[in-house]
Amino acid sequence: MGNRLSAVPDWIGELTTLEHLDLGVNGLSEVPGAIRGLRNLTSLFLAGNELSVLPAWIAELTRLTVLNLNDNPWVSPPPGVVAAGTEAVLAYLRG
Repeated sequence: MGNRLSAVPDWIGELTTLEHLDLGVNGLSEVPGAIRGLRNLTSLFLAGNELSVLPAWIAELTRLTVLNLNDNPWVSPPPGVVAAGTEAVLAYLRG
């Protein structure tokens, strides 16, 4: 958290047993695609970045129970959905 990252290395996708990932308070403008394969994630913190679009594949992370998206300039999902919490965001992404 708070490391001024503007990108995340692709090798993070090799950490397949990772359960908690905190990328909060950085300079990320997009969600790193490398985390798509982290199927054991239960919590993902992306708060405090420059994210405006959350990719639909986040909903494929079926063990995810905590998704912190606060303090980003969201366009999709809309800020009201983000404010409603993890379940609302995942339902929105699933369409």
